[in-house]
Order: sequence, then C-alpha cells, then structure tokens
Amino acid sequence: ILTQQPKPISNMQKTISSCGEITSGGDYELGSDINDANANICLKIHDVREVNIDCKNHKIYSGSVAIEIRNVQEFSINSCILEVQDDALSYGALQIFNSNSGIITQNKITNSGIKVEKSSQLKVVGNEINYTYVQQASFDNLIEQNFVAGQGKEFSVSHLISSEFGKRNVIRNNKIDGKSNGIFGGSDRGSGNNVNIGSDSGIDI
Repeated sequence: ILTQQPKPISNMQKTISSCGEITSGGDYELGSDINDANANICLKIHDVREVNIDCKNHKIYSGSVAIEIRNVQEFSINSCILEVQDDALSYGALQIFNSNSGIITQNKITNSGIKVEKSSQLKVVGNEINYTYVQQASFDNLIEQNFVAGQGKEFSVSHLISSEFGKRNVIRNNKIDGKSNGIFGGSDRGSGNNVNIGSDSGIDI
C-alpha cells in the first residue's frame, strides 16, 4: 500500500523536480524526469485557479496516479509523459475531478489512461493514450485528434473511449487502435472517428 503524502510545491518554485501538492496558481514546468514509485499520487493539484503545467516532454512516473486534478478552474497540462507501475490498479495516470476549463494537449500516457469525472469545458486534444479515455457526468468537453490504443493489453473495460451521463460533449477525429469496441456514450455523440478495426468491433454510440 502506497501511503507517501505529497509535499507542497510553492508557486515561486517554477521548476518542479519532485512529487508534491500544488495549491497556488501559476506556471510550472518540469526540469527533468520525476520517478517515484512510492508516491500514490505524484502531482496533486487541488482547490486552485489558473495552473499551467508544462512538462517539456519529461516523464512523471508514480505508483498509481501521475497527476490528479481536483476542484481546479482554468488549468492546462502540456507535453507530459505519464506512466504508472504496471501492476497499479488505475484507470488513469491522469485523473480529473470536479474541475473546469482545462486544456490537456500533446501528452503521452504510456501504460495507462485518462479518467474524468464531473468536469466540464475541457479540451483533450492531440494526446497519445495507451489505455482508455473515460469520462462520466461531464459536459461540453471536446475530445479530438487523440490516438487511443491498447498496445496489446487485455482490457477490463469494453471500450477505449467512454463517455457516460454527460451532454453536449464532442468526440471527433480520434484514431482508435486496440482490442476494445471503439466508442460508446449514453447521451453523448461521436463523429468522424478513424477506427483501425483489427480485433475491434467498431463504434457503438
């Protein structure tokens, strides 16, 4: 059981070099890779406005969740490589809860996915996600031009992109390649998706 607690990161500390909490607005960047398998959550961003994280193509490696965003308004996550331990029971190396007006772009999730709950007005664009993108009870989100692939994994979920209990979400122009069934969404709609069939069964909306 991973119990290590993240340490606070000051907004004066523009370069992040270790796992920790961010509760002050500002622009942050990674100066090097962060590797901490003992951290349950490496970067925990919560209860704050206007936070921008630019990883500069550096990696964040943690035990279960690389970045968690909770109760945050106006944020961005850019150019991060996110990875968790292979045996970590996690749907997402990047997890977003009760947060709005965010931009998630040009990130690579190497062996996990992105999980979103009760978060709206997000732009998830141009990411490589090597597991699943899952959102629930979220509104007015744009999921576009992402590459979502299973990379040969056996899945405990039935679809690579999942959107449930939301409205006015736009899912379009994503490339899907893996063992699951493409896209599903209760009241959501997807269009223009490029599905590489393989063992997939296509799109179910």
